[in-house]
Amino acid sequence: KYGDDKSMEHAWALLRFSEYAEYMEYAEKAVLLAKELNTVSDLERAQCELLEARAQVLSFCLEQSNWRDPTADDSDNDDVDEDVSRPIAGEQKLVDSLAQLVAAHNKLSAERSAAPFVEAYLGTLTFLFARREAHALTSRMLLVLFDAAVSIVYAHEGWLATSSSASNVNGDDMRKIAHQATLVWAMAAAECLVNADAVEARLEPIVEYLASQPNDAECCKLYAQLLLVLCGCYEDEEKAMNAYELATTKLVQAHKLSPDDLEIKSQLADMGQSLN
Repeated sequence: KYGDDKSMEHAWALLRFSEYAEYMEYAEKAVLLAKELNTVSDLERAQCELLEARAQVLSFCLEQSNWRDPTADDSDNDDVDEDVSRPIAGEQKLVDSLAQLVAAHNKLSAERSAAPFVEAYLGTLTFLFARREAHALTSRMLLVLFDAAVSIVYAHEGWLATSSSASNVNGDDMRKIAHQATLVWAMAAAECLVNADAVEARLEPIVEYLASQPNDAECCKLYAQLLLVLCGCYEDEEKAMNAYELATTKLVQAHKLSPDDLEIKSQLADMGQSLN
């Protein structure tokens, strides 16, 4: 389709194909092509930085030493501990790449242009979820990847509140993927035994938002799911019980708002709650 065309559109097409096919050669070509372009505006430079960061993150995700051992039995505590403690191959470079990813998103949001930011937002979070589904990444990898995802989500929330372009955006898809990313981070943090106070602090902005939406079934459900994750992080028994009771209340509330949601029904049944 593109032939010898040298454009940002061509570079992104190469990167997306590389992500789909899990073939780094096309990602490397995308980065080289983007660097050859005469990027004049801040928006174009931010897109180039984002493309390069995505290519770098893909490379780390394809590194097999960052995957779980497919022969390991998750029921064996020793295997789980090894998975959590195993260092990421090239961790500092990955952290730097993710910092570039987040910075590029912040630049795009600062441009106040809806289309590029929304495309980047959905594209990047979808890319991270695809990596999670394609490979059994270690808990530590998931924690680092989705910490960046949460940073991007929080940048998006600020953008929606301040951008005049935001009124033209259908936020349902953006909100749904934001919620999913936050929950993945929380579960990874629990698996990696992150201190409960640190988990609470990281989740505070999203928890405050969820608590302010008592008539939204999806918000009530996610609030409950995050509280259940926190139950496993608390060492204080009273805090854990309070979180569990509030999670139960929020799930019952979610069920009343959306009685046909099978996930909510299943979770309530697992918690021994009657649906009558």
